[in-house]
Order: sequence, then structure tokens, then C-alpha cells
Amino acid sequence: MVSIVNKKGIGLIEVIILVIVVSLISYVSYGTYVNYLVRSNEKLTQHQLINAMHDMEKYYSESGAYSSLDAKWPTVVTSRLVAYNNKYYAFSFYPSTIPVSSQSVCIKATPNSSTIQKNSQPLYIDHGGNITHTLPASCQPSQELQIPHERCYDVMYSTGKFASNYGNYPLCDDAHYPPSLYPNGCPVGVYYTCSAHCEGSIVLRDCSGYCKNVTVYCSFGACSGFDSSSCKRLNCGAEGC
Repeated sequence: MVSIVNKKGIGLIEVIILVIVVSLISYVSYGTYVNYLVRSNEKLTQHQLINAMHDMEKYYSESGAYSSLDAKWPTVVTSRLVAYNNKYYAFSFYPSTIPVSSQSVCIKATPNSSTIQKNSQPLYIDHGGNITHTLPASCQPSQELQIPHERCYDVMYSTGKFASNYGNYPLCDDAHYPPSLYPNGCPVGVYYTCSAHCEGSIVLRDCSGYCKNVTVYCSFGACSGFDSSSCKRLNCGAEGC
């Protein structure tokens, strides 16, 4: 007797199912790979922001200010900043034009909307090295310091104007800025004296409060408060600011 062997091949339905499964696997794998690239690009950009701010801090340590003498972002830093621009992110200063005071400098990395970073958020770094996706409060236009338009020579050697708070500059103290209403201390600005938390501000006379990264005016201001070693002096010279 001759036996008949039933040989079955792959049917059309099986082929369709196989194609669908392979497509789904490929889609998921590709999406995972793209997400990996997006995260890698963002991580690299964060390192570049840190390096760029390091360049800015180095300039500050050498020059005593973030801005150059002609009130512009220093060329030695901007040229290096432009070099960081790449396919996925463009680097720039915020604000793009220098404010009256350059104490509130931030660097921004803007994602290229025509690349895989199109759904990414901008990256910012402030002078404290903090990286965020939103504009730091220290770089908001309302936080820009207004350096007093007084020649240091006149202030020091004429009538001692600031001895009597010439110009009626505000005081950074608990009476004017109660801690219950200002838990983060006085708003960044220019003050006559500081006996409270005035981090990042300019103090015309003396800082006896929390003095981290405070700039004292000309040669007659002094820091004696907490973290006074981080105080910087605004060296205007005989011809003033």
C-alpha cells in the first residue's frame, strides 16, 4: 500500500502575520534607538554647556566681570561658544545682548527642530552651574542688576556721597525684606548695605549678611558676612564705572 504524505507550506495568512511581527519589532527597536540618540545628544550638550560656562567663569576670574570693557560678551568666550554649535543644538548667551550688569549671565542650547531633537526642550546653564530646561530666575530681565552710574573717584574723594546713602538705594535687611515674604532672600539687585541674604547682588557699602557671590562697589565696600571669601570687588579705577 502506498502512503500519502500531506506536505503543508506557509500560507498567505502566516506570511502576513510574520511581516506584521517583524515590522513591530523593527519599529520598537528603531524607536528605542532614536530615544537613545536623543538622550545621548542632550547629555553631550550638557557637558558642552558646563565647559562653556567654565570658560566664562575663567574670563570673570581674570577680568572681574562677565562683560568686556565695551559692554559686550567677551569675544574670547563667544568664539569658543560658536564652536560648540552642532547639528542638533545651537549655543548662545541669554540675554543675547548684554544687560546693564552682566551678573545674570546664562548660556542657552536650542535644539534643532529639523533633527531628532525636534521634541526636546532648550537647555540653560546659569553662572552657578545649574542646568535646567526652563529659563533660570537669575537670568530673567527683571533680575538684571543696575550698576550705579557714579564715578568711584567722585564718590570716594569728593563728599563721600554714599556715606549718607546718596541716591536712596534700598537696604537688604529683614525689615525691608521679611523672611516670611522673601524666603530666598532679597531679590538680586543693588543695595546700599546688606545684613540679610543678598546672594549675587551688588552692595555699595558693607555686606554683613549672606554674602555669597556678592560684588562690593569700588574700594570702600567690604564683606564680613557668611561666605565673604566669595565676594568680588568692582574695580572701577580713578575714572569710574
